[in-house]
Amino acid sequence: MPAAWLVAAALSLASCAALAQKVPLVVYTSFADAQTRAYKEAFERANPDVDIRWTNGNSPALTARLVAERAAPKADMVVGVAASLLMPLDADNMLLPFAPANLMAIAPRFRDPRHPPTYWWGVSLSGAAICFNAEEAKKQKLPKPATWRDLAKPVYKGKIAMPSPQTSAVGSFYVSGWLKMYGEAAGWKFMDGLNDNVTGYTTQADTPCQRAAAGEIVIGLSSDGAAQRAKIAGAPIEIVVPAGDVPWDLWTVAILKSSTHVEPAQRLGDWLSGKDAMEITARYYPLLSEPAPGPATTPSLLPADYDKRLLKYDFLTVGKAHDAMQAEWKKRYGAKVEPVK
Repeated sequence: MPAAWLVAAALSLASCAALAQKVPLVVYTSFADAQTRAYKEAFERANPDVDIRWTNGNSPALTARLVAERAAPKADMVVGVAASLLMPLDADNMLLPFAPANLMAIAPRFRDPRHPPTYWWGVSLSGAAICFNAEEAKKQKLPKPATWRDLAKPVYKGKIAMPSPQTSAVGSFYVSGWLKMYGEAAGWKFMDGLNDNVTGYTTQADTPCQRAAAGEIVIGLSSDGAAQRAKIAGAPIEIVVPAGDVPWDLWTVAILKSSTHVEPAQRLGDWLSGKDAMEITARYYPLLSEPAPGPATTPSLLPADYDKRLLKYDFLTVGKAHDAMQAEWKKRYGAKVEPVK
């Protein structure tokens, strides 16, 4: 009996020693728990000496946290932070140059255009899509919006919900997209009209789609992913992508210059750019099998030309304008932002 106890104790100590030898890699991410768990299991199976420690949050909160922690950094890298929100960190010299193994298999618009050097690249994207409750619209004799500008028509007063760009990268890419499409003056004028129709700006990106599905509103401005997930789950909505350009943002990967675990961070970056990781990513962002080695695919629930209609961005320029955009948006519409629950 004592011998058996000693064997068990030895095995336990060996297990603890193995855990102690693992490198703790701290990664800030906006991706959902299910997605990051899948990444962790697959990556650590091939890299048993690394322990990925995810910190989840929305992109605005995570980038603000990284700036606040600059004097005492905690994170090694970011995975799934919106490109437009990452650019101020890039401009502030907080990112480490790193080109992942499969960089050249990623479409040019999904990676740092300065290559070389490369400071960031995209693992997936989200684009704009409206969750439209056609049943409620029919009851209320409301037309389906054909263009983005239609959303500012008085007929939709009190019928629209939208994510706040202060707490949601989805809300942020809508605002940046409209300013890019229409120009500063016309863009803000359009959003003044839209604001008259918005019941409130939600703190969570998926909430507008959920409210449209529940019949609380007719139009929920959302992301293509949220709209498709809701539709597949049986929500009574139509996915509407108005004519013209489509606002979007890129979910990026970057290593922080302050990282104390650069080598395992580079290994994770290499892995995320490859086929195994992209197959996981595609479960959550079906549009973005495009950066993976192999042909592009377009989800069947979106218009066939969706990919071709993605607005042409220079994310470096969008990032420079981000703080001024947020300040102006808050001044104009911040009073309608719903409280955090």
